[in-house]
Amino acid sequence: MKPDVYRQTWNKAISSAKHAQFLSYGLLVIVAILGFTLASNNQRVVVVPPTLATEGWVESNAASQSMQEAWAEFLAVTIGNVTPRNIDRVMKSIGENLSPRIYQSVLTRLVEQSKTVKEEQVAISFEPTNTRFDVDTGKVLVTGQSRITGTRGASSETTQTYEMRFVVSNYRVLLDHFERFEGSKPAAEEK
Repeated sequence: MKPDVYRQTWNKAISSAKHAQFLSYGLLVIVAILGFTLASNNQRVVVVPPTLATEGWVESNAASQSMQEAWAEFLAVTIGNVTPRNIDRVMKSIGENLSPRIYQSVLTRLVEQSKTVKEEQVAISFEPTNTRFDVDTGKVLVTGQSRITGTRGASSETTQTYEMRFVVSNYRVLLDHFERFEGSKPAAEEK
C-alpha cells in the first residue's frame, strides 16, 4: 500500500468538500434572495372577463383600465337585462361582485326592482352603446338603450347611463360605487 497515494486522495476529497461547501452557501444565499424577491413582488394576473376586448391585468390591489371597462360593461348588461324568471339569478350574480361598502344598498335597490319586475311582469333589457373611463375620477360610464316591455307588448325605450367605480381586493375586482342615470351623462357632470 502506498500511504502517499491515500494522503493525496484524502486531501483532494477534503478540498472538494470545501469547494462544495462554499458552493452550497452561495446557492443558499441565491435562494434566500429569490425567496425574498418573490415574497415582496406584487404579482400580476391576467384575467379575461366576458366582455374584455383587449389585454387587461389585475394585481392584488389594482386593475387596468380595460379590465375595469370590461367589468363595468358586463355588470351593466347583467343589471340591465332582467325578467321575472331571471331576477333572482341576476341578484346573486351581482351580489358576488359588490364591495362590502355598497353591498347592502345595491341589494336593497335590486330587491325593490325585483318586486316591481315580478308584480308588473315586465322585462327590462339594456344594450350598451358607449363605455368610457374617466381617469380623473376613476369611474367607468356605460351608456346604452334601455327598454321596458310589458306583458301586452307595450314598451318604452330610454337612454340610461350606469356609473361605476371599482376596487381590487385580493386580485378580485369589486364594484365599489354604482349609480344609474337617465340619459347620457356628460363629462362635465362627472367631477
